[in-house]
Parts: sequence; C-alpha cells; structure tokens
Amino acid sequence: MPGQGLIALGRRGGRASRLRTALVVVLLAVVAWYLVAYLRRIPGDVPAAAIAHRGGTGGTGAPEGTLAAFEAAIAAGADALEFDVRVTSDGVLVVLHDATVDRTTNGHGSVASMTFEEVRALDAGAGATLPTVREVVDLAGESNTALMPEIKDGPGHPEVVAGLLEILTVTGSVDRTIVQAFERETLEAIHRLEPRLETCLLTGIGQFDPTDVPQGTTNVCPMGEMVLLDPDMIRAAHAAGLKVYTWWNFLEAAATDAILEAYGVDGLIVDDLRPLLDADVGPEP
Repeated sequence: MPGQGLIALGRRGGRASRLRTALVVVLLAVVAWYLVAYLRRIPGDVPAAAIAHRGGTGGTGAPEGTLAAFEAAIAAGADALEFDVRVTSDGVLVVLHDATVDRTTNGHGSVASMTFEEVRALDAGAGATLPTVREVVDLAGESNTALMPEIKDGPGHPEVVAGLLEILTVTGSVDRTIVQAFERETLEAIHRLEPRLETCLLTGIGQFDPTDVPQGTTNVCPMGEMVLLDPDMIRAAHAAGLKVYTWWNFLEAAATDAILEAYGVDGLIVDDLRPLLDADVGPEP
C-alpha cells in the first residue's frame, strides 16, 4: 500500500538522520579532545626530535636500512638515526628490520642462519649492501648524530646485547645512544651491564600505560596511534620522569606528526623526515 511505503521511507530517513547526528557528535568529541590536549601543552616546549626510522627513506629514494639512507638522513638534518640490530650465524651485528632478507634484498632466508659473508653479498637495492652496526655507528659519529638502535634478536641471542655494548663503548657512543626493545629482559640486561646507557621500552597496540617500565629505563616508545587515542600518556610519562618517543604503525602523515608534536612528544620516529624538518624552519626575522 502507498501509505506503508511512505512509512518505510520515513523510517529509513530517520535512521540515516540519527546516523548523521551520531557521526557529527563523534567528530565534535574528537576535535574537542584534540583541542583540549593542544591547549594543555606546556608553553615553551622544544620541537620534537626528528628521528630517521630505518634511515628515514621517505623522499630520498635510498633503500631502507642502508648506509645511503643514513647518509641522506644526516644530510637532511635528522636528530637521530633509528635502526634494527640482528646477528648473523657467525656473530656479526648487522642492520636489518626483518628476520629474513627476503623483503629488502635479492636473497632468501633468515639472517641468523647466514654468515656475514653471505649477507654482505646481497643487493639491498640500487647496488647497496646491508651495513654492519659498527658501520652505522661510525657514520653517525662523524657528525655526532644520536643513535636509537632497536635490538631485534635479544631474547633468542643474548650475545647481541654484549656485542652492541662493545661497539658503543669502543666508539665512545654510549652517551648519545638510546637502545630500544619490546622485551623487558633485554632492557634489564643492558642496565645491568652498562647503567649509563639509556634505554626505551617499545609498546604496541592496546598498551596505554607508559609508566610500567623495567628498572633503569628512562624513556618510553609507544605506538603513535595509541598516543592519538590517549594524549594523557605523554603527561603521565613526563610526570614519571620519562621521555616519550613515538613510532607509527600505519598513520604516519604530516598532520599526525603535527598532532603528536602539539601533544608534547619528545621525539618522532618517522619514515619521512621532511614534515618535521620543514616545520622547524621558519621565515627569516
């Protein structure tokens, strides 16, 4: 019947109207949350450190985790270099994010099952090779650039901690390095062996408490997406005497970088340094 059709249309229209209203309310709540967080930022905060994630290859075209990438990051003005530490079967510490070489080189297999000679023979892109940790540390030392290595093989290969500490010690890099790890036992081992070395606890999805850290840990590295959801993580960490360095899982953009910087993070670990570095360059007075 015609009347029933009009009733059904009216119900659908009512549901659509309620949905629009709900979306507007959610949007306004999010905007208000961001605005309050921004206004509560402590005046006079210094700009967040620009930390080159795996060399910060966005915009440079250099293959990730290669010396070319780290050289480009230093030339661009990166405050620190972030890189991942793994170990070969013959005990050489190399820079690589994945457990295998498949994604970033022309080879196949796990790093831990390959000798350094085998790893070194691989093409990591544009003819580049996978660097050793010592090579990256030496490169950063030439410009006194800070370091943020992440230990990937710590739990399965405890010799990695000792090897990294030896490199940092002999190169005089302890005082400009923050070592990252997801595993508490790795950070605790570092603190026992070298209390002067700063460490940072990495946390991921669903982890909101920035103050539950291992003994001796002075920094926290939460996922940026979690901080967007709860900016008070930063204030809680700062109140506990911890610095906050964020990393992105999938939401890295100039806008999200700017939001976290407005929230007051101490540093941003990013693939593309340009938004952060451009923001620090203002007009001539």
